[in-house]
Amino acid sequence: YGVRYDYQRLEEPKIRNTSFQLAQRRINTAQLNQDLNNFGPRIGFSYAATKDSKTVVRAGYGVFYSRTPSILTGTVITNNGVQLQNFSFTGNNTPIYPNKFTTPPTGAAAGRPNIFFYDPDFVSPLIQQGSLGVERELPGKISVSLSYLVVKGTHLQRVRDVNLGAPVSSSIAVGIAGSPRLTFDRFSNPRPLSLFNRVTAVSSDSSSIYHGLSVQVNKRYAQNFQFLFSYTFSKAIDDKPDATSVVVGNAGDDAKQVSNYFRPDLDRGLGDSDVKHRAVVSGVYDLNFSKYTGASSGLAKAIFDGYSLSGIFTGTSGRPFSATVPIDLNNDGNSRTDRVPGVGRNTLRGPNFYQLDMRFTKSFKPTETTKVEFIGEAFNVFNRTNIANIDTNQFSVTGTAPNQILVPNRNFLNGLSSTGAGRGANRQFQLALKFDF
Repeated sequence: YGVRYDYQRLEEPKIRNTSFQLAQRRINTAQLNQDLNNFGPRIGFSYAATKDSKTVVRAGYGVFYSRTPSILTGTVITNNGVQLQNFSFTGNNTPIYPNKFTTPPTGAAAGRPNIFFYDPDFVSPLIQQGSLGVERELPGKISVSLSYLVVKGTHLQRVRDVNLGAPVSSSIAVGIAGSPRLTFDRFSNPRPLSLFNRVTAVSSDSSSIYHGLSVQVNKRYAQNFQFLFSYTFSKAIDDKPDATSVVVGNAGDDAKQVSNYFRPDLDRGLGDSDVKHRAVVSGVYDLNFSKYTGASSGLAKAIFDGYSLSGIFTGTSGRPFSATVPIDLNNDGNSRTDRVPGVGRNTLRGPNFYQLDMRFTKSFKPTETTKVEFIGEAFNVFNRTNIANIDTNQFSVTGTAPNQILVPNRNFLNGLSSTGAGRGANRQFQLALKFDF
């Protein structure tokens, strides 16, 4: 048991945007709450439950504090509407980098800035983690364990646009005979703080919960063989925390935000990283044929011994995703988070993932101090197509508001990519020669 104290001193914004509109909303771009009370107690124990000490119970609990990413703090410092300003202009005499304007060009129209500021109640993310497990040793150098893990996150960080008009109940038609109109909230124009575009609050009001039950069977190396099997049944729920959405208008960053900044609770659902089932099987088998052939000479053993076969199989459930529409349906300036009206976040699940990788080696020792190893490896042995991305747009949209119509997307759920780095790759082989000395 013990207690850990964490303190991350964040660089405080030095310049305050003195706009009267921000002052009326009590938005201070030079404000930061330094979180000083981050004490994290931890406790754990193990107990031999049987006289032979072959059954052991373990449990633990701890409080942990995470860090605020530097990309977020740097964005708040620089994107205050004062240090960085946006201008849009056209012309044939525009200077090219590294040449630059010393003053705004004549006739240039100043764009409305996107600004970031810390919420007054901003604090460090807090994680509570508890576990309980039991392990039993069996004959044959085999152990079996069952464990339960719960992880609760509070004060998780995210960003949200607070410069939105009042939501107005709207509806949209569906291009399917007999389908009712779907209702949703649409933010009214113009933005309340008319001098600005997005006014993004960096807050710590998000939360998450994870439950996981794991089973593991472990056979330690004996008689040229070792084996490990693990299976986890789990569920992760959150309301879409993310502290790295800092580039306004960037498709990837915008997709990390909630769909309704006034109602982040509507995004409470399965976490983006939720994997309901995960099974991993691995093993190593060393093959020495000399004992079967009766070979005893050094040359014969070099030929018949030193073989090893190993492999790992991974199988997981697909990741959850949301049914979306490809436009800014709710008029919040972000078209990457608009779901089909009435459909919750991450209510669908993508394809499962299965892959078997194998390795075969042959080694021998030319001398007492050297070793040569021939290696052959195969990845995705059965060449299974593991879809990495799918089309999540359930509908396309025709017409203009308020006469828009949702039209079913024929490519909905179709795979967009069957390859990806480390996931979904085609079958691959590689050969290697290793020399130890």
